[in-house]
Amino acid sequence: MCAAGEDFYEIMTQNLHRFPGGVTHSFTDSTEDQDRLLSFEKMFIGVNGSSLKTNRNLEVLRGIPVERLMMETYSPYCDIINTHAGSQYVKSVWPSKKKEKYEPDSTVKGRNEPCLVRYFEKQFELAEAVKLPMFLHMRAVGEDLCEIMTQNLHRFPGGVTHSFTDSAEDRDRLLSFEKMFIGKFLR
Repeated sequence: MCAAGEDFYEIMTQNLHRFPGGVTHSFTDSTEDQDRLLSFEKMFIGVNGSSLKTNRNLEVLRGIPVERLMMETYSPYCDIINTHAGSQYVKSVWPSKKKEKYEPDSTVKGRNEPCLVRYFEKQFELAEAVKLPMFLHMRAVGEDLCEIMTQNLHRFPGGVTHSFTDSAEDRDRLLSFEKMFIGKFLR
C-alpha cells in the first residue's frame, strides 16, 4: 500500500461489493493498516523481501494470521539482502553476480530469481505445510514457472500471478491449473 493505507481502506470499503477478494501486494505498513486489511473478510496480505526489511516490519508481520498471509516471490525485485532484519530467517543461499558478470549457475545480484527451483522448493514447502496460496510475481519466466508448478500442483491450494509478461501459451498453461489466477496480464 506504500503509505496509502487510509485512502486504500476508504476505497476498498466503498467498493467491497465489486470484488470477491484480493491481495495487498508487498505489505510494509503499520499494525493499524494490517488490522484494517484484515477487517475485509477475503483480503490476503502479501509478504516479500521488502516486507522483511526492518524489525518493525517483522513485528507487524507476526500479527498476520497465517491463513491470511500470502507469500510473494515478487521476481525480479524485492529479494532479502543481508542488511534486512529478516535475513536471519533465510536458510538457503546461492551465488549471485553483478549483471555484467552473470554466469549460468548464479543469480543476478539484487534480483529475486523465480526460475530457481531451490527458491520455489522453499515456497512450496511452506505453502504445503500451512495450506497457503502463493502470489507469484513473474516477468519473462513463464516456461520455467509452468514446469515447476506442474511438478508441485499437489503441494499448494492455488495462487495469483502478478505482472505476467510471458506468452499467450504460458498464460493459457497457467490458467489451466485449478485455482490459479492471473492478476495482471502485461502483453
